[in-house]
Amino acid sequence: MENPLHEIKSVAALVTAAVSPDIQNAAIRKYFTEDAGLRHPLCSVSPGPLSREDVLGVYQWYRVLSPTVDIDITNISYDRKSHTVVLEVTQLFHIRFSPFAPVPSHFIIRLTLRKIDHLFYIAFQEDFYQPDEFLNLLFPPIVPVTRMLLSASGVASTLLAKSAQVLGFWRIGGGEIASSDDLPTLGGDSSAHDSEDSRNKYSGNHNGAPHESSPNGHYKGE
Repeated sequence: MENPLHEIKSVAALVTAAVSPDIQNAAIRKYFTEDAGLRHPLCSVSPGPLSREDVLGVYQWYRVLSPTVDIDITNISYDRKSHTVVLEVTQLFHIRFSPFAPVPSHFIIRLTLRKIDHLFYIAFQEDFYQPDEFLNLLFPPIVPVTRMLLSASGVASTLLAKSAQVLGFWRIGGGEIASSDDLPTLGGDSSAHDSEDSRNKYSGNHNGAPHESSPNGHYKGE
């Protein structure tokens, strides 16, 4: 890729939703490095000599499981400093012979790129799913129960935190910040130096690299 921000949508379509196995094969060999790696909730390919062949095998099995894949790329962010692309994706994945209707699943893909001879190639891919979104791919009927359990876990976390604070753990009060009004203003009319010092003091030093965004992209393979 010469311009990952503008080309990655088409690359994702060719790799994930290609209309034929030959197109998918050609796309992975063209856009992935030979030692590319992959990390997914259900499988992992460690980077190494010719590991791209294993990445190809994962994608091929993906299409064997689902002859029709419909993806909608809702947002793209590109960090030029770290050569990282983040895709927000909505996918319709229907397992072959499954009696259940497919349900859209939302997840994030992070691609680490490598520059070789003025072109960018995918060196590592990571897929991130929330538990309920991942179950949308495999067994949609169980998703409502999963979401109820996740909500119950959130309530339980609050109750447990309150109980722990009674015992003196992570109790609010007694620190140098009494309320939200006491927090420093980060940015705004203050100097960049003061803003940086305040951020480091109260929240740690987090150096965010600039990134760019791109419009949506929708692709379907069958």
